[in-house]
Amino acid sequence: MDSARRHASEASARAGVEVRTLGSGAELQAAADLLTDVWQTPFDEHILRALDLSGNYVAGAFDPAGVLVGTSVAWASVAPAPELHSHVTGVLPGLRRSGVGVALKLHQRAWSLEHGIGTITWTFDPLVRRNAVFNLARLGAVACGYLENIYGDRPDAVNLGETDRLWLRWELTDPAVEAAAGGTPRRVRPPEGATQRLQPGPDGEPVELSASAAPAPPAAAGAFICRVHPDIEVLRREDPVLAGDWRLAIRRVIGGALQAGGRVLGLDESGDYVIDPGA
Repeated sequence: MDSARRHASEASARAGVEVRTLGSGAELQAAADLLTDVWQTPFDEHILRALDLSGNYVAGAFDPAGVLVGTSVAWASVAPAPELHSHVTGVLPGLRRSGVGVALKLHQRAWSLEHGIGTITWTFDPLVRRNAVFNLARLGAVACGYLENIYGDRPDAVNLGETDRLWLRWELTDPAVEAAAGGTPRRVRPPEGATQRLQPGPDGEPVELSASAAPAPPAAAGAFICRVHPDIEVLRREDPVLAGDWRLAIRRVIGGALQAGGRVLGLDESGDYVIDPGA
């Protein structure tokens, strides 16, 4: 627990922010406004107030001038052991690679451990490559399920259509998570002979390769690698139809593997998904 608080403090210092839970009406309204701007969907200050009153997690990152630049919202979930479900985190667009997101999540981790919570869950869009690297490598979370269109069709520019998500579990005392909190990302080495199953084509289209496209030795046990489009967010703005093709491709390849009993081993050094399809 002491190391979790230390890692959180160090991450905040590197990002140049103070992360703390919110309480005043002005702070909660600022958080609701920030989330509305980032996600392009309305967030209500009254909901944040209700979560705060019921002892749940509503936190913000403040720059040296006292301006809110990031926020995160989570609540307790009903489970055999205490868990927190992290619903939404938002950082001002100009600060997305500044370390503010890491500072928020490591603060959330320390807060959870201090409240007797050992697991945090959340979802993310598997097509957003930078979020995959953030969640699976930088934080060390594990993808354990594929959810098809879980939030329904969304017309906003962030989602643009169906909302497939990977379901994540962040086991806060896992040695790999502790190492990631200390700055050593979780990376996996693909099994020997793992084949490429999905990759961008010459025009940015998703190219699905069959299991027999590249022979693999029995030791690989069918393991495969998926490389997604390098910037699906730009593609959604410039070519929504092609972006939709990517959604269906990732659903077939990764979603199909998980639904058949496979698992996401993690990301390799190139930031590509490594999948074990199981038996």
